[in-house]
Amino acid sequence: MSFEITHAMQVLSRTPGTLRHLLLGLDDTWLHADEGPGTFSPHEVVGHLLEAELTNWLPRARVIRAGDPDAPFPPFDRFAHRRLHAARPLDELLDRFEDMRNANLAEVKTWDLSAGDLNATALHPQFGRVTLRQLLSTWTVHDLGHLAQIARVMAKRYRDAIGPWAAFLPVVTDRPQPSGWDRLAACREPLAQSLRVHVPEHLTQRNAHYGELGSCLAERGGSRLTLGKCGVALP
Repeated sequence: MSFEITHAMQVLSRTPGTLRHLLLGLDDTWLHADEGPGTFSPHEVVGHLLEAELTNWLPRARVIRAGDPDAPFPPFDRFAHRRLHAARPLDELLDRFEDMRNANLAEVKTWDLSAGDLNATALHPQFGRVTLRQLLSTWTVHDLGHLAQIARVMAKRYRDAIGPWAAFLPVVTDRPQPSGWDRLAACREPLAQSLRVHVPEHLTQRNAHYGELGSCLAERGGSRLTLGKCGVALP
């Protein structure tokens, strides 16, 4: 299906209300459940979505709109919410997220985007040249992916309780315990803070090599053993 900005905005405008109706007033056992080390709880998802509204979608869209196809995107830390929003109550996060989402959508509406506008590009730090159409499409799918994640995490709380019905409810078996690389990527920021060093993002991706990562940390005064705090076993 081709991208239509009006269709995307129908989804994007509903996400704050969907989160509010699903999560607000739930017990903490629902809000802070996760799928294991390095994964997001529903509360963390809201913080992550808020941080993306602040530092990802519109800041990067504005770079594309500025017209320089070689302009780099500003950085986005996918785990910054753990540092910035972990202690904030859910209702506060939801209010702030809704305010930012409404403001961002209002700005996009003023752009009156043409097909040519949607084909404009800038440089993503990992993917290289990307279009505004791709960025706005990703914004939409990102919402849907995290809504699905919240439902999956909550469903897994009753994985054992449903007994044999688990065979017919794949939501409780989808996305098994994350791999060591997934946990390592998730703990990159906490690790860097604990060691007071910078851990380059490419060294916590699947194509990295354990030895390269260990050397990187050793050069900066770290220790490979420190990674054990994140539940990552190194050979």
